Amino acid sequence: MSQYSFKVKYTDQKWLTDAGYGRVAHLPFIVDHRPGYHRTGSQYLIDRGLGIWAGGKPGTEVRPPTSRSLRSYAAWLCNFLEWSQKRGVDLFSADYAEHIYGRYQRELLAGIWSRDGQGLSETTVNLYVDTAVDFLVWLAAKKERPPFVVPVITRTTSRGSASSSVSHRLNATEVRQGKVRQAPRTLRMPSDSELDCWLTSVYAKNGLTFGLMCETVIDTAIRREEACCWRIDTLPLNPKDWVIANPTAESLDKQVMVTLRYGTKGPEYGFDHGDKIGPKRIIKIPLRLADKLHSYRIKVRPVLLAKRVTQVRGAAAQRKIRDDAVHLFLSPEGNRESASRFYEAWKSGQLPFPEWSPHLGRHWWSCSTLMQEIRGSELFSETSHPMPGVLIVSLLTDVIRMKITPQLGHASSKTAQLYMQWAIDQTGIALPERFQAAMLDEETPITEKTLQNDHSKI
Repeated sequence: MSQYSFKVKYTDQKWLTDAGYGRVAHLPFIVDHRPGYHRTGSQYLIDRGLGIWAGGKPGTEVRPPTSRSLRSYAAWLCNFLEWSQKRGVDLFSADYAEHIYGRYQRELLAGIWSRDGQGLSETTVNLYVDTAVDFLVWLAAKKERPPFVVPVITRTTSRGSASSSVSHRLNATEVRQGKVRQAPRTLRMPSDSELDCWLTSVYAKNGLTFGLMCETVIDTAIRREEACCWRIDTLPLNPKDWVIANPTAESLDKQVMVTLRYGTKGPEYGFDHGDKIGPKRIIKIPLRLADKLHSYRIKVRPVLLAKRVTQVRGAAAQRKIRDDAVHLFLSPEGNRESASRFYEAWKSGQLPFPEWSPHLGRHWWSCSTLMQEIRGSELFSETSHPMPGVLIVSLLTDVIRMKITPQLGHASSKTAQLYMQWAIDQTGIALPERFQAAMLDEETPITEKTLQNDHSKI
């Protein structure tokens, strides 16, 4: 596929605000192949960006999407607009079965419409097609075209909660008919020795800052953006103010509680020093990591910041740089480290396998937490009787709900099942048949009722 002629653009926010368009100054717009302002595509982004259009729900106002989400919607819409223009498909008469499902989705899957000629993943295809469908439904709601009929089917799924004591909630949702079914996923995790070799190589090749950022991810399961947004006072400045979650535990097992709010996933509550302000989340970090972060903060960071400060003259200018430098992890030039540079540093190490990434680092923390709980449980003892499969599922379900989900800040039942399957594979314990079926079918939830039914058979 040739380079896009449809592009996502942004206008200078101050210029638009001064012109009286401050409400939409932060929103992207689309430039088409002429080139020129694409009216319908840009108006769709305005409605989505302001929360006027709720993604297929005419007349319902919702919380506006984050700036990152809206940028993704804009890019996906550009893909569809480019395709429709190249294929000669009229947006105002396009049909779901013939044009969207029959052609657009199939070309994405087959790689006919992709940059490198390779078929896109099921997840990516669904994102592109769902955006195209939503745009055409929006056009119909605006009376710009005849009704756009999308056949749907009803699926029942489960969703865990990071805050509720109820482990799963069942939701009946309508799903676009023809949506690509994702293949069952499996997790691959590095061994302890592979992880140590990789982390050591990152420290050696990229220095203390990136090495410590990588270590923070695998020890706390924070996201890449959350690591880059970590503030100098995210961990309280005075160790005497650290809140220890388990003060009676051995020193190596102690956990320090910290609150994240910058770069967190979820609703957007504004920006501070270029960082998105998101929902607050309390996490626990090992005391040994807290000591490393504190040592970096008082010994290494001041040296890095000084390099930047000395580049300007005047006490006032230097003071301003110090006041604006709120991030913990700094580059050799004294600037905030970016998510892209962090990703490159992560991938530059001696990778245990090519797919190893910061996101998998979050999974590694979850999986290792599960294994620690299994090995520390009285159920997992060196006896001649292995732990029954139903009991290990019950244990893992509780750990995921009470420890892993709050730390990660999400409540995906699919991800929880991935963790559970990985842990089960490590133990070599066979699961009851109903649990094996649940692992293979993402629509079959593992609920407390299921656990009770199997307990009764022991």
